[in-house]
Amino acid sequence: MSVTTSETAARDVATGVRGTSGRTGMSRSMTLGRAVAPWAALAVAFLQTVGCAGLPRVTYSLPRTVLVPHAAAGIEDRSAEYGAMFCSVLGHVGAEGGPWGACADYIETAGAADPDLPVLSTDYRILVIPGILGQCFSPKLQTLSDALAHLRETHGLTAEYFDVPALGSCEHNAGVIASYLRERISTDARKYIVVGYSKGGCDAMTALVDFPEVREAVAALITVAAPVGGSRLPDVTPKYMLRSVDRLMKLGHCERGDGGGLESVRRPVRQAFLRDHPGPIVPTYSLVAVSEEESTTRLLKPFWRKLSRISLDEDAQVIASEGVPPGARFLGVLRADHWAIGMPFELSEDATTRKLFDQNHFPRIALLEAAIRIVVADLTAPSPRADSGRRPPAVAACARR
Repeated sequence: MSVTTSETAARDVATGVRGTSGRTGMSRSMTLGRAVAPWAALAVAFLQTVGCAGLPRVTYSLPRTVLVPHAAAGIEDRSAEYGAMFCSVLGHVGAEGGPWGACADYIETAGAADPDLPVLSTDYRILVIPGILGQCFSPKLQTLSDALAHLRETHGLTAEYFDVPALGSCEHNAGVIASYLRERISTDARKYIVVGYSKGGCDAMTALVDFPEVREAVAALITVAAPVGGSRLPDVTPKYMLRSVDRLMKLGHCERGDGGGLESVRRPVRQAFLRDHPGPIVPTYSLVAVSEEESTTRLLKPFWRKLSRISLDEDAQVIASEGVPPGARFLGVLRADHWAIGMPFELSEDATTRKLFDQNHFPRIALLEAAIRIVVADLTAPSPRADSGRRPPAVAACARR
């Protein structure tokens, strides 16, 4: 298989061959090394070794599962409401991080913008939890860093980012999250709205199940492109490549944790979790993403092509129908790939980074603020929407017996 110029550039970034002085070694800034190397190396290796080969055979069985419409899974469709809020916030954001085009370019359920948005309450704190390898990125390029900065600087919210071990299993990271929340809640009684991006959503769901103190500290959970039903990537990625992720850890300041991160997002593991815990512990909201091949960043295209053989409703990492927890409130479908909605690579000062992540322009500020506004309105309204969360009809029926 031939190697294109862009693939060669990606390999150079991943291995640190091409430094600013032209010498061999990691001579770029640590910002570039931490932000790009793990993902670039993984994507380029995947493209070169897998190419256009067919999907490998699956070697596992799932707990008995069935694919049903949202309503049958107890999922409340709030996408029209969120779409209108997203467009309203985007209008208020203006040129910040932009320029931005039409709201419908970024969300499937774009609605009429409201020019009068109320003051955003500071009664709740915001906590963002990243996905696999998220800890390896420099602060500027961390998950939703631009959106968190906006909430702090424009609205005065306490908006925090918490690194979990880059390769920790959901159970391991749940313990780390519990320790963090235990410490934070001891000095400030305000509860958190937790935002779990990618595997961070699964980590947060596990923490809510395993630790009572987490349930006491968390008012609501928002999952963003989380592999709730399990990731297909381990199915389509050669095993030796998955094992190589450990070696990539050396390229950034990352913690391995217990090393079970990839295993814990496999479909049998996540489906077993949903079987044992079919309803939300706290009010849970969910966003998913869907990209077209041409709107997917070049480093993610190999993954997009693989997943497109299973479903076209995917973001190159997660299939949309597998990203919504049972009993959640569905906020909508974002029109972008997995990295664009969460990882602000476009903010990098390095031209090579921006070139590699060529489809990264997305209003993450509007994504997060709109979701927070919906959640806060629910939590403060004297209505059933502020309860502990909806349960799937089958679960509710069992509870009544």
